[in-house]
Amino acid sequence: KTDGLVRVIPRRKAGEPRRTRKNKNSEVVLTKQLLSQYFNMPLPDAAKLLGIGSTALKMSCRKIGIARWPFPALSHRNASSKVE
Repeated sequence: KTDGLVRVIPRRKAGEPRRTRKNKNSEVVLTKQLLSQYFNMPLPDAAKLLGIGSTALKMSCRKIGIARWPFPALSHRNASSKVE
């Protein structure tokens, strides 16, 4: 566990220029309080808004102390029973 603060540096996407030492301000600092603002949406959507990948967000959550993303995901079984 950390002190409740995680720094994530997003990976370079295809076609983006390489980052230089001057251009390293792209790191994302995550806290439990900041992430709680995104709990009302699916994890991939929150990751996209934060500018990081889903896996990076999951790993950061675990470091902060959030074992599982709290947005309720419907399973296939639940979704099919609600259709009828």
